[in-house]
Amino acid sequence: MKNFISHKYQYYCVFFAALIIWSSGCNRQSKPSDLPDLYAVSCTVTQENQPLENASVGLISVNSDMKWSATARTDSKGQAAFFTSGQFEGVAAGKYKVVISKTERGAGEPIPPKPTNIDELMQWQHKYIDNPAPVPNYQIVESVYGEPQTTPLEIEVVAEKKSEKNVFSFDAGKAIRREIKRRR
Repeated sequence: MKNFISHKYQYYCVFFAALIIWSSGCNRQSKPSDLPDLYAVSCTVTQENQPLENASVGLISVNSDMKWSATARTDSKGQAAFFTSGQFEGVAAGKYKVVISKTERGAGEPIPPKPTNIDELMQWQHKYIDNPAPVPNYQIVESVYGEPQTTPLEIEVVAEKKSEKNVFSFDAGKAIRREIKRRR
């Protein structure tokens, strides 16, 4: 019996050690070799002199050779920090077009950000994308700010660590509430 308990104990020890090693490597993405140096970039977004909460902000490089873009989501103060490819903190130096969008569902209920967990993402997609419920979605920011071809907003990220030059303020124009028509 002692030998059986010993083997069972060893099995559990090996199993839990493997589980710890495996889980410590999960959700970590190594930086791609062609990812340029990134610099901390933050912004504040307002609309009619008020913080614009839960807005999506994107930086699209004006350099056609640059394949990296950055995104951020504003908090209740309209503030956000950018991540390249949604996971690497900071932005590569260069000139960018700034796109801003915000949608609300129904009577002002915001569509939450996409989760990163695959199970939660599937539920999110089912609830907010695939759900044919007749609850309307509304565009809150003028569409001119949502496309790189039409946005008047442009910035230049400088190659300096923790630079005040990489802190930006954007005005998202007049507040609107335009229903987004569903495609059938």
